[in-house]
Amino acid sequence: MASFVFGLASMSSLSPVVRAATFSWKDASFSYQANATALSRVLEDVFITQQRPIDISNVVRELAPVSGDFKEAPRQLFNDLLRSYGLVDYFDGTTMYVSALSESKSVLRTLSNIEARDVERAARQLGYWDRRFGFNSIGVSRSLKLSGPPAYIERISDVIANLEANAKKSADVSSARMQVHVIPLKHAWAEDVTYNIGGRTTVIRGVANSLRQLVDGVSGPDNAVAVSSGTGFDTPGFPIAPDRRSVSALGALLGSRTDDGVKREVKSPLPDSMSNWNRSSGGDVQLGQRPGAYVRVVGDSRMNAVVIMAPADMLSTLENVVHELDVEPELVQIEAAIIDVQDGALKEIGFDWRLQGSRFDVRSTMSGANAGQNFDNSTLTRGYGPNLAIYAGSAALNFLSRIDALQTQSKASVLSRPKLATLNGSEAVLTNQEVLYPQIRGDRVAQLYQIDVGLKMRVVPVVVRRGGGGADIRLQIEIEDGSISSSREVGGIPVTNKSAITTQALVRNGESLLIGGYVRDTSDSGEAKVPLLGDIPLLGSLFRFRSANPRRMERLFLITPKLLAIAGTDDAPQEPLARDGEYLPNERRPVTSDVAGVKRIDEGVNSVIDGSNTAPVLSEDPNTVSASPVSAGGEN
Repeated sequence: MASFVFGLASMSSLSPVVRAATFSWKDASFSYQANATALSRVLEDVFITQQRPIDISNVVRELAPVSGDFKEAPRQLFNDLLRSYGLVDYFDGTTMYVSALSESKSVLRTLSNIEARDVERAARQLGYWDRRFGFNSIGVSRSLKLSGPPAYIERISDVIANLEANAKKSADVSSARMQVHVIPLKHAWAEDVTYNIGGRTTVIRGVANSLRQLVDGVSGPDNAVAVSSGTGFDTPGFPIAPDRRSVSALGALLGSRTDDGVKREVKSPLPDSMSNWNRSSGGDVQLGQRPGAYVRVVGDSRMNAVVIMAPADMLSTLENVVHELDVEPELVQIEAAIIDVQDGALKEIGFDWRLQGSRFDVRSTMSGANAGQNFDNSTLTRGYGPNLAIYAGSAALNFLSRIDALQTQSKASVLSRPKLATLNGSEAVLTNQEVLYPQIRGDRVAQLYQIDVGLKMRVVPVVVRRGGGGADIRLQIEIEDGSISSSREVGGIPVTNKSAITTQALVRNGESLLIGGYVRDTSDSGEAKVPLLGDIPLLGSLFRFRSANPRRMERLFLITPKLLAIAGTDDAPQEPLARDGEYLPNERRPVTSDVAGVKRIDEGVNSVIDGSNTAPVLSEDPNTVSASPVSAGGEN
């Protein structure tokens, strides 16, 4: 038999073979003498230095022997032998396979329950993937063409067989246990509701969208999510990488735990344990899973219901989540008094920003530099700035009696006292604005721009329950107040003055929040004349009289939230009875309200929601009053 003799010069000119990066070579000093030594023996001796098994095909074993004196690294010698003899190597993570180039072939595999990307993902994680060899999907990923050495074809075929078996088993088991439930909602919305209040778009999240985000962490339209009946999941149809932790919120609710109490995903097993990847009895994500075991959540707007399709062992948990979200909303009445007081008038009646009550005493200067407080389960919220002071407490109600005294002297005026009802946690908006449309001329076109000027108040009440049945109301308030300057213009466009206040406070149910110290300059001008004489040209100015009355006005906002009770409920909120102007904490009575659509409880009338699903509003002036949609239709 002829020997194959190598020369050092010829070997050094050969370029290295591109290999899969999964094999780590131990490049150490290596010297090898071959005298008509079988090729298979040389290859085996090379891999003895690497402490790795090697599988050599029968065709390679019949090739010519090797002769020569080699003093080079094992990797270089192996690559030279492959190129010189026309061999192909393939490493599956454990064993190195060497075959002749003539043994390579192409096969076509049909996929029934999985897709090509499932196969690729599993092969990569098992260490079977080698980008040198063919892996091409045909059509809609239902056929797969494989090209390469026999060992590569065999390993990828094993992956396909295991994925198909697991997917089919999972689909059969899960399909037998799938159930569909329709859950009508009484109070919440099934799908998202979008509305516009005061130029701002607000979205009330529906129960179906919240449930979809809980299941798969994605908010949006109806989503089918492939998960198992146990812990969390990764991308549907793919196995999980080693030591990956569950990121599914639903998995946190439904998943099982290991002995150490930590949720874990499946680790990459060896080929002979791939059958353990499918745990249909509950546990981890299933390999190659298709639309068998999945959760689908659909919101039906017509019936205001949530439709859930899920395995039986998951359905009860999902239903409990829906019932927890579908709770009866609490109704909060917001009453706002907008007051203008002449600067210095409060000091004349001895107010001087001092509020006293049975539970606290507050002192403050107009700049907010000093504050003394003595609390007993009451809340004070302070806003610091040159013209801002914020107080909370029942003593703020006494402020209105002092305003009445100033009104008789024309030193104060109550601009408006609107009332409206809104849901707990929903934004209420009160506006009284003028809208300007100035024209901006360009080179060829002119455009109109909208400018809103006036008062806009946004209030978001959030009920905070206390022990003993009491309740506090947390208020998030945004106030924007503006006016048009009558004396200043820029480019023919009037200048607008705007001021804004943003704050948060925590007040007791039925108590008030007073925001004051916001000072602005106003001017009242007029003209009087003697009839007929005042109209004479030139001389008429002698019989006309002009007057200007500049004033500094302090604008105050008194905001009173009150938790309303719906007739027929046993847990009607209570507030202390008043006797001689004092609150008695041990005496309780049902809360009453004069807001339109919400009658007094003692009258036994329950009329909260009108046909438009919007809380009705009573306002004492023509100002615009808005409220968020209150609750979904449906019978209790």
